[in-house]
Amino acid sequence: MVQKRKPQLPYGAVYFRKSNPPGEEWQRDYAVAGEDGMNMFRHWFMWGAIETAPGVYDWTDYDRQMDLAAQHGIQTIAAEMITSVPEWAVHAMPEAVHMRSDGS
Repeated sequence: MVQKRKPQLPYGAVYFRKSNPPGEEWQRDYAVAGEDGMNMFRHWFMWGAIETAPGVYDWTDYDRQMDLAAQHGIQTIAAEMITSVPEWAVHAMPEAVHMRSDGS
């Protein structure tokens, strides 16, 4: 007889925002979260932190987050940060920058 797995209650936190927390804390944080029963983290995937120059991509920190998640049985929710554009894109396409109705 095959037993069905019971649905798992999502339990976790927003964890990674590129600038915080510092990289030296990640291993410890994932280990503690896994021990505490957390099963998911949400990370902000920011365009400017990934595409550092036109066509130049740096996934190093995000890859490490995925590896740590797998190591500690934690799923990842990728949250796109679409309101933040890279500095190079602002200079290359100033017309694409969001402007409020008051001109700011």
